[in-house]
Parts: sequence; C-alpha cells; structure tokens
Amino acid sequence: MRAETEVRVTLLSERFDPAALWEGEKRRAIADMRDVDDGLMPYLERLNLLPSLYTVQSCRGHVPPDPKAEGGIKRGLIWIRFDSRAGVLYLGAGVAELLSSRNWCEQAGLIWGREHFPVLEVSWRPEAWRAAMESVCEALGASERGVDPPRPRETF
Repeated sequence: MRAETEVRVTLLSERFDPAALWEGEKRRAIADMRDVDDGLMPYLERLNLLPSLYTVQSCRGHVPPDPKAEGGIKRGLIWIRFDSRAGVLYLGAGVAELLSSRNWCEQAGLIWGREHFPVLEVSWRPEAWRAAMESVCEALGASERGVDPPRPRETF
C-alpha cells in the first residue's frame, strides 16, 4: 500500500508541476493568437519572447464613426500574465505605477482573483496604442534588439 501511495503522490506532483503548467499555458496562449489588430503583432511577439510572461488579450482600441452611438469608444488594452516569481519581480519594481504615470495610460494594475497567475492589465486611449505598446515593451525589457533584463525603477 505504501508504494502505491508514493506512486500516486509522485504522479500528482508531476501533473501539477507549476513550471510545466506555466509552459503549457504559455504555448497554448501563443498558439491561439489570431485576429490580432493591425500593428500589434510585432509588440506581442517581443513580449512573448520573455520567459516569465505572455500576452493574453490585446486590442488597439477603436473609435466608431459615431462615438456617441451604442458601444462608443473602445479603449485599447493588453493583459500580460506573469509566472508567480516574475509577477513579484516586475510588479514589485513598479511597472504598473510607471505605466500609470504615462499620459496615454487610462489604467494599469493587477487583475486580482481571476487567474491563478498574476495578470497585469494596461489600457489606453485608442489613438495612443503605439506609444502604449512601446512603453509596455520598454518597461518589461522587450526591446527591438531582443530581451533585456529588467532595469531598476529609476532608470525607466
């Protein structure tokens, strides 16, 4: 009986390995990226190269012909999911606060309790999507040259 219990515990620990869970979810999320708004894909690809995060949702934002019509202006947004260690590192370094201070930003902060990994939501006015995505990439260390390590807060 003891050997059977040890096998079950081993199988469960392998099945619920956080690193394996993270890698599987990241692969699926990246594979499911389709219907991405024009211009966003290069930024999403840069961000998704970082090992400790991946993009979940994104939208440039939209201004309808009649902004007062039903639905109105749709703000741009991106959701970035972090593994638990990276969430503490990046968010602890003040990334949400930094992005919130930018003039294009409408909101930047964690979405609590909805996901099992920390998720940062950043939103902006539709016309500011390019500046927003450049700032998000810069703040998280995803430059056009490749992946840069996170920098201390005061260098942003």
